[in-house]
Amino acid sequence: MRYPQRLLGLFIGIDDFKYVTDLGGCVKDIQKVKNYLIENLPEGMDSKVKTLFNQEASKDAIVGAFNDFLIQEATEDDVVLMYFSGHGAQEEADEVWWSIEADKGLEGLCCHDTGFGPGTATLLGDKELRFLISKLAQKGCDIITIFDACHSGDATRTSNESYKARRLTGALPKRKWEDFIFSDQISREDVARLGWNKLVPEGRHLQLAACEDRELAYENAFGGVFTHNLIQVLKDTKGQVSYFDLQSKIKFAIKGAEGDITQTPQVHVAYGFEGEVFKQFLSRDPKSAPNYGNLSYNMARSKWIFDKGEIHGIKVGDSSDSLVAIPLDDGKTTYAGVESTESGFSILAPQNLSKLINSKNYTGFAKGLFNTITRIAVEGDTATQNAIKEFYEAKKDAFRGIRIEWVEEELMADFVIRGVEVKGPDGALDNYIVITNPEDHKPLTFQVRGQRSEKSLETVFASLEMLSKWHFVKLLNNPNSSSLTANKIEFEIFHKGNSLGTNNSITVIQPELVAPESVDGLQVPVVRDLKISIKNQDSRPLYVACIYMGAFEEEVGDYGNTVSFGYALKPSILQPQVTILESGHTTHLAGGEALSFNMNPHYWQFNWPSQKIGFKVIASRGVFDVQAYDSLGVEVPVFPWPDRSGEKALSFEKARNVESAAEWQAWTFWVEVINPHFKS
Repeated sequence: MRYPQRLLGLFIGIDDFKYVTDLGGCVKDIQKVKNYLIENLPEGMDSKVKTLFNQEASKDAIVGAFNDFLIQEATEDDVVLMYFSGHGAQEEADEVWWSIEADKGLEGLCCHDTGFGPGTATLLGDKELRFLISKLAQKGCDIITIFDACHSGDATRTSNESYKARRLTGALPKRKWEDFIFSDQISREDVARLGWNKLVPEGRHLQLAACEDRELAYENAFGGVFTHNLIQVLKDTKGQVSYFDLQSKIKFAIKGAEGDITQTPQVHVAYGFEGEVFKQFLSRDPKSAPNYGNLSYNMARSKWIFDKGEIHGIKVGDSSDSLVAIPLDDGKTTYAGVESTESGFSILAPQNLSKLINSKNYTGFAKGLFNTITRIAVEGDTATQNAIKEFYEAKKDAFRGIRIEWVEEELMADFVIRGVEVKGPDGALDNYIVITNPEDHKPLTFQVRGQRSEKSLETVFASLEMLSKWHFVKLLNNPNSSSLTANKIEFEIFHKGNSLGTNNSITVIQPELVAPESVDGLQVPVVRDLKISIKNQDSRPLYVACIYMGAFEEEVGDYGNTVSFGYALKPSILQPQVTILESGHTTHLAGGEALSFNMNPHYWQFNWPSQKIGFKVIASRGVFDVQAYDSLGVEVPVFPWPDRSGEKALSFEKARNVESAAEWQAWTFWVEVINPHFKS
């Protein structure tokens, strides 16, 4: 495991406020979490920290510490942590922010001197934090921010007086532009003309937050509920936990132990760095996202809860497809049936769970997790067909992301594995394995040379795992949803300022041909100035997400080589990835900025008539998560055919689960880009 050389930490705890209601557990939170982290640093990691408590934590002091301590001191060998425990609040937003703030409010952290009246300091707002983090990210360090505070003030306090909410009641008034810490560098006119995202790129960082926007972050006699459970999970796992699992384990620990409150921790990563959510805590090692879930005991229900549900492919019952396999500390495995399931979690049947310790968290595996049965036909000589099927049957436990049903007829298949002979770069015939659509010989993924070697077949089935997950997302819907019909969401596409209609299942677009860019002497087809909006037409608020399903380019390896991928899944095209939309409100993909898509050369090299780009929209009446859907997809086919001999596939992040509330629905909208180089 690779770790940074140093933890550079800024820890802020505020119980005593100058103008607003005091709290009681924030300083205690910071002392506990700081001491725990320093005492349990990985071997070889040093630390340098600064704390700001109560009166020390004025807005000027916090901004000064960020600039003069974090930004000044940070190097690329550091992991920089900002941990805040205190009040969160919302303020009225200037109209210039409305296009990226559907609720017309800005969120932020309350400093010691924050107040409602004139002469008091404003919030340390989310736009100001982004400005600071963007500067810090230029130092090349890893950045983690953790906030045990609320983010908005539109919820009400619980009736249980043993808990106290960490938020101010009501929104602070709109600030003057000169009160933003960046006002001397960025004008209001700059934001209106150029857009916030262009002016201040989101720096590479990861954020953990105590609750989602509409909820409260609570404290009790132990201090912050979030911080208390965060430390407990780190102790239980000895710090060997990914950020994604850390968030999930904290969430279900709160649900299990704090039955009187609703608080859902969140994790966010910067756009373009989505895979970092699967890194181990404080480490630099990238991790793929395996198909597993987390189990925790819910004391309120007296049941074991599996944090995956029907939206992940989990079914009620005790058949082999429904069983959850739970590895135990003694090396054995126990199996539990699913007693009941909701969209975002399942309740396990009590049989076979007596060996589980209620205070511990466990990992669980299920066949149906985030995949559906994929029907595969195999074409080629008999020996190749047998080798492919025998390899899968022998190795299928290593490929948990796909469940295969072999079919004889191509038209019954979802995908076809073909053994083919093709002239290689040297003109000689070579054997390849390709994955195609039924009744079509055009390859969908990078062609694998060598038909029967173990390395070749490993690469083929790794690609099939990715395709199967993409196929799962494509088919994702809720047949039991009666109230969330298609007219509850308005999905509208604009091209060069003109509306192309709403809720069209397929929107056809003719691309431009761009010069002087060319491949094979042909100009590259490009779609420019595409904007997409999503409007809530329901009478109630909705949680909305959108997953991009298409091509993606990524720098891979130490030399920055750009690799093209197909069948990618990118939920970060909408920010936040799950957005709360009030009735009648609208949100925009990419923050309202224009999208553009270049057609990959393989579409005309293999003579595809068009390229389809999908947008999966998910709407729910309750909070859910799409972070783990992120997937680079599969490496696209190349022309001429490759001379790589059965290389193992590159290590890509795999798509994972999305979690939702009981009443949810999903729709797929396609943009079809016509290939002007198509030869009929």
